[in-house]
Amino acid sequence: MRHIPVVEAENTFDGILLILIHRENYVNIKTHVQIILQLLVTLAIVAVFVPGAFADSEEEQKEAAAGADASNPTAAVNFQDLRYRYFDLKGDAGKHSFETEGAYMFHPRFKFTNELRGVRTDRSGDWETDFEILKLKGIFLTDIMPFGIKAKLALGVEWLKDLGDFKDGTGSGSDQIAPLAGIGWIPTDLDFIITLVQYFHSYDTHDGGQKCGRQALA
Repeated sequence: MRHIPVVEAENTFDGILLILIHRENYVNIKTHVQIILQLLVTLAIVAVFVPGAFADSEEEQKEAAAGADASNPTAAVNFQDLRYRYFDLKGDAGKHSFETEGAYMFHPRFKFTNELRGVRTDRSGDWETDFEILKLKGIFLTDIMPFGIKAKLALGVEWLKDLGDFKDGTGSGSDQIAPLAGIGWIPTDLDFIITLVQYFHSYDTHDGGQKCGRQALA
């Protein structure tokens, strides 16, 4: 039988963490959560008390967002979403995914995105609850006009930090770095096309994960 160390909650924040995650992962995950919460709170305060801090002008916001979706890496938009998804896995297994994803324009040419996922799954045979992954992405944006078509060029890099446990089915078992390049084409005010290439490289593995590289095209 696996020994699980007893950890007592020092305050309300600690108590919430002890309810949401396994006690053996408490110390490591607490640090990640505190950093993420501090970042989100700081961004929220700036957005409320410093009007226009994340965008240059209303006109440029409308132009950049024309035909663009919030998930498009070339779109100059600010948002922070919460969502829930359920995945029906092989056999009788399932996964509940609790996610927050956001993007902020700190400068008309620089976009920062974040994504944090927590999961509850029985992929390993037993129900496990843990944080799954943290994604941080920085993107440089610039206006271009190839072939006479208005477009935006995006160059950036994404960091993917595995927060789960590969053996429990809550993590990938590897940390990755992923450079990207893309073009968002805006041929008309109503049409939008994006071409994107991104390469994912595993630079560190743990919990039985394997190093690998993969390329994504869109």
